Amino acid sequence: MKDFKTITEEYQKGDFEKRLNLFLECPELRDEFMRIEQDESAVQGAHGSQPDANQLRGKKTIFYPCTRLLKRCHSLIS
Repeated sequence: MKDFKTITEEYQKGDFEKRLNLFLECPELRDEFMRIEQDESAVQGAHGSQPDANQLRGKKTIFYPCTRLLKRCHSLIS
């Protein structure tokens, strides 16, 4: 199995589907994944409002509702 650092790097670089798969496959790292989501949300929030669809097109960014989805998945599983 991959080590902690490799998995968290994959999560940070991954798109929505990759992040969701890692979240479901690695329950022991869910708290770390949530921390990454929160850190990214804080950074994105500090730079202004949410980007529009044209800014997101073709970029590896997490779509804002993903944070809510991950929180919900986490609460259902915990």
